[in-house]
Amino acid sequence: MSLRYEAIQQARLLESLVKIKVRSVRIGIQSNHRSINMTMRQIFAVVAGKLRRMTAGLRDKPDVQIDDYVLEHFLLYNGLVGSSPENQPSFKEVRNDIVQSINDGDAHELAIVLKLPPLWWEDRLEKIFAEIAAINKEGAIKCLMAKRPDSDITGDTTPLSHSNWQVRSNAARMLAFLDHKAAVPRLAEMLQESSESQPAAFCHIAYSLAKLGSDQARKALLAHLESEEDWFRVDAAGALSYFSLASVAADLMQAMLAGPSLDDYMALTHIHISSRR
Repeated sequence: MSLRYEAIQQARLLESLVKIKVRSVRIGIQSNHRSINMTMRQIFAVVAGKLRRMTAGLRDKPDVQIDDYVLEHFLLYNGLVGSSPENQPSFKEVRNDIVQSINDGDAHELAIVLKLPPLWWEDRLEKIFAEIAAINKEGAIKCLMAKRPDSDITGDTTPLSHSNWQVRSNAARMLAFLDHKAAVPRLAEMLQESSESQPAAFCHIAYSLAKLGSDQARKALLAHLESEEDWFRVDAAGALSYFSLASVAADLMQAMLAGPSLDDYMALTHIHISSRR
């Protein structure tokens, strides 16, 4: 419920009260004491009725919830990172926790630390992992690529298969940042899985595959060009625009002409391709 909505309702109530009071004063001047008392009872009845209606309206008005999936796409394709997240740890705290978890070879602990808004933390995480890669790149990759044990039903002990979309997204982004091309098969698998259960992570995994740029990555993205989900088609097309034109031009052209849905965002793919000519 917005503060603006409450303010409007309160203003309308105040306006009604003023009109009623003016009317009652005029009646009171022309009437005896009994009629004035009757007028006051009428005023209270009217005010009580308005209060009940206003309260019911406020109670019934639903809170507006913005889905992470929709918001993440809006931020991504408009070059935004969102507002400063509440209760976020400091850069120093995150850096120390990531370094410690990688030094300990603890993928579970790393997954916990990576529960951060991807767009807001992207540059910061790259700075941290660049520092780590200079000393222990293999250790970082090992923790990011840790396989989910059979005993882990939810997948929450490993970054890439985590049930939280932020953890999964950050893990994919950092593997691409470290240019670990051997991660493509896992990322391709996670792309498909995210399309079914973690849609907010889909765009991040798609662009991570694009950065790694193998033929397997291209094929994994092509599989989603005809997805029933509009945003998946946009993500796949946007990621494929980073590949060589000869390998994706025909497929992208067909996808962009397939329908008008989200064509403003699909146009970004065309802009990116045109800029490489």
